[in-house]
Amino acid sequence: MTAKPGIDQDNTAQVSNLRVFRTETFVLVLWLISLFKLALFSAGVQAPDPGWPWRILGMLVFLGINGSILFLLLAPTNRLKSQKHRIAYGLGVHLLVGVILLANRMYNLFFQSYISLDTLAHSGEGLSMIQALVSTIRFGEFLWIVDVPLLAWLFLRMEPERPPGDPQTPRRSAALRLGSMAACLLVLWTPVLALYFRGPQPGINAAMKETGALAYYLQDAVGRIPVVRRLPEAPLEQTRIAGWFESLRERQTTQEYRGLLEGRNVIFLQVEALQQVVIGKTINGREVTPNLNSLLEDSLWFDRCYDQVEMATADAEVLVNQSLYPLENVSVYLRYPENTYLGMPRILRDQGYAVAAFHGHERSFYSRDQIYPKLGFERYISRRNYQLDEVYGGLMGDRSFLEQTAAFIGRKQEPFFSFVITLTSHHPFNYLTEEDYDGIDVSGYEHSIVGDYIRSIHYVDDAVGRFVESLKEQGLMENTLLVIYGDHAAFNYNERDYRSLNRFFETDIRQPALRAGIHRVPVIFYAPGSGLEGRVSDPMGMIDIMPTAGNLLAVDTPFAMGRDVLNSAPEPVILGGGSFVTEQYYYSGKTGQLFFLETGEETDDERVPGWLAAVWETLDVSRLIYETDYFAGD
Repeated sequence: MTAKPGIDQDNTAQVSNLRVFRTETFVLVLWLISLFKLALFSAGVQAPDPGWPWRILGMLVFLGINGSILFLLLAPTNRLKSQKHRIAYGLGVHLLVGVILLANRMYNLFFQSYISLDTLAHSGEGLSMIQALVSTIRFGEFLWIVDVPLLAWLFLRMEPERPPGDPQTPRRSAALRLGSMAACLLVLWTPVLALYFRGPQPGINAAMKETGALAYYLQDAVGRIPVVRRLPEAPLEQTRIAGWFESLRERQTTQEYRGLLEGRNVIFLQVEALQQVVIGKTINGREVTPNLNSLLEDSLWFDRCYDQVEMATADAEVLVNQSLYPLENVSVYLRYPENTYLGMPRILRDQGYAVAAFHGHERSFYSRDQIYPKLGFERYISRRNYQLDEVYGGLMGDRSFLEQTAAFIGRKQEPFFSFVITLTSHHPFNYLTEEDYDGIDVSGYEHSIVGDYIRSIHYVDDAVGRFVESLKEQGLMENTLLVIYGDHAAFNYNERDYRSLNRFFETDIRQPALRAGIHRVPVIFYAPGSGLEGRVSDPMGMIDIMPTAGNLLAVDTPFAMGRDVLNSAPEPVILGGGSFVTEQYYYSGKTGQLFFLETGEETDDERVPGWLAAVWETLDVSRLIYETDYFAGD
């Protein structure tokens, strides 16, 4: 039977229409796929559940603002005459969204946070960032952008809307014009959202989850406009800050050991990526840190100091030298280099100490050359001042660095405060190869990041041992307090070789509480002949080092946000993102869950709301200290 001509023609026309490129369909497809990606990304962000009222409001904000931003980004597609130009522009926008999500996922794998505009502004201040990300990258993350070439292939095969050579301008879509107007109206509400939309949980994780990536970046950008930004009300906020410090002083119950080391020289030795796990640990029958282990016998050392660093080494400097909390996603040094600071360098300088910093890296890294004078350092001895006779992977070797630093210190007048920063054991720990140093057998961990770490730390331990011996030979240790500590934990626990990490740490690093339990750095107070000895296992943070040392030196530290560990009761140790640790528990600020530190089991405690309120109040006060330049009048 012969088919009816009318039906055949209708079917042919429908099939033909499916093969014709239409701008509205193209924009709609890209808009839907991009919005789906944004929703999928937000669903994967770890943040506490805000409850149904906030969840519904967040969904409305998410769809309205992110959908509008996408629509406005895609709308210019309709203004381009060439089909290829339309496809190129539309897919360019779609690719940009995918790259933003991919970059944030990769960044989160390493830093457990997300990229802010501050991060982008200072992205050049990262040591071996590419190598670090390579150690954590999952190639499945590239699924965020793999659809772009497929969509290009699909749309480029379609027939143009008008035959080639048609003199008429392609029609402008009324739907796109109306959609653009509506989107503009919605986006204009962003300044209001930047001011007033605050979910119940602070932090970038909650913002990314509740409002979506594009809305977060737009709010962040708009919130920086002076007309929009809500600046702190100085008198009110200063009263709040003063009240917080007064409350902290009231919790300092005693002044035991006050002045035990009064008048001594002080050296803070900040060791790159030195983690508590290596202290006393043996690998194939050899100690990983024999020199540090030998110091413990004549030292007061703290084995439950939790890493509070948000991003990098500069955060550790703020925690230890200033006893202030770091910022989220950007270094204090980069965000507030012009502020006035009242930390250990300035306090000791004002008491007649010769104050200097020593680092074998580039002078301007993290703007240290600009901010160190503001911190109170009178001299900054950097890479340009050293003889580069030992270099590994472009970094100055710590053995030569510490040997030359000991000579520099020996020429300083007393009393002195020297702040020394090592470098060789930097992530990903492959600057020092087996050919460079074979002082320890890493069999069982060959060709892994753990093996590289063991080799690096063993080398640095040898350098520290030589440094201490040099100080003794110069007669300096008899009248010096040497504080040795790790600047942050070594691993981000998302490295692909997690089985080696599990074996090395003897725990499951993928369990949040168990991972938090090992996220510690050693703190060693070495003052031979002083009688300052023993082991302290109370939970503490790096922020507590300065006030603890200050009491021993009979030096007042009135604006330290940490506590004197020897003269106060343990308190929750504040970690990044609102997480905290107590004697028993780990609270995850990302998920709002409480775990037993020992077993990793989830639990509950009626004290959590009070702890959490105190944590966010403390972090808010620290932020206000920076924003108001609180110490400017001192």
